[in-house]
Amino acid sequence: MKKYFLILAIILSPFVLLSQETLRVVYEQRNFNPVPENLSTDANFKLAASMYNDRTYDFELFIHGNQSLWKRIPHVQEEGIITIDGQWYSFDSPDNSTYLRNLSKNTIQYEVKKNQVVEDSVSNKDWNIAREKKSYFGYEVRKATRNLEYGEIEALFTTDLNYSTGPWKVGGLPGLILYYKFTLNDGYSMEYKIKNIEILEKCIDFNVFKDHEILEIETYKKMEIERRKKAKEMFEAGVDTTE
Repeated sequence: MKKYFLILAIILSPFVLLSQETLRVVYEQRNFNPVPENLSTDANFKLAASMYNDRTYDFELFIHGNQSLWKRIPHVQEEGIITIDGQWYSFDSPDNSTYLRNLSKNTIQYEVKKNQVVEDSVSNKDWNIAREKKSYFGYEVRKATRNLEYGEIEALFTTDLNYSTGPWKVGGLPGLILYYKFTLNDGYSMEYKIKNIEILEKCIDFNVFKDHEILEIETYKKMEIERRKKAKEMFEAGVDTTE
């Protein structure tokens, strides 16, 4: 009987998960930082910007049941520092946060401090979904966009993989996001695109925040406002607030 259902699952879709299986999706992340007009003739800055824009990072998304877990794949060189004509340029790696999403509750948890996690809701509003379909990475996808005050978001998602999740903190679409690009009004952009997808026979540990204090997002915002208020008062009083 089990063999029958396995064959049926493969016929219906190459990535229909059985209860004990986990879907692993690998994404490549790249930043693009445009050279400001006032520095367009600065050879050193242009070289540094070019090296920064050429750096890529790999992330992995695990999906099992009603959960998804987003993590960065460790890089051999987490950050780089170079000198060009005596000038120092630092290339820091992107945010190392881990994001745990509950797909049935439409919530997401991520670490903001050591042993402290914020739980927030995932917005599925304000997406403009195009009717046109095209092929991307072997899947039929549709384009979705969101216009923000400070930029715009573009995503490609597929309903062939019916999981409302995707790279980083992005979700809220009726299918897995295979491509995501966020562009600020000043030209800076951050892009995630799928590199690989596979089924793992064993489930990984999704209980990554078991020893963390969980805060509601509004509680965390109030705590941050109070912390910044106290830090400002101490700074104005001449107290060193650096840790």
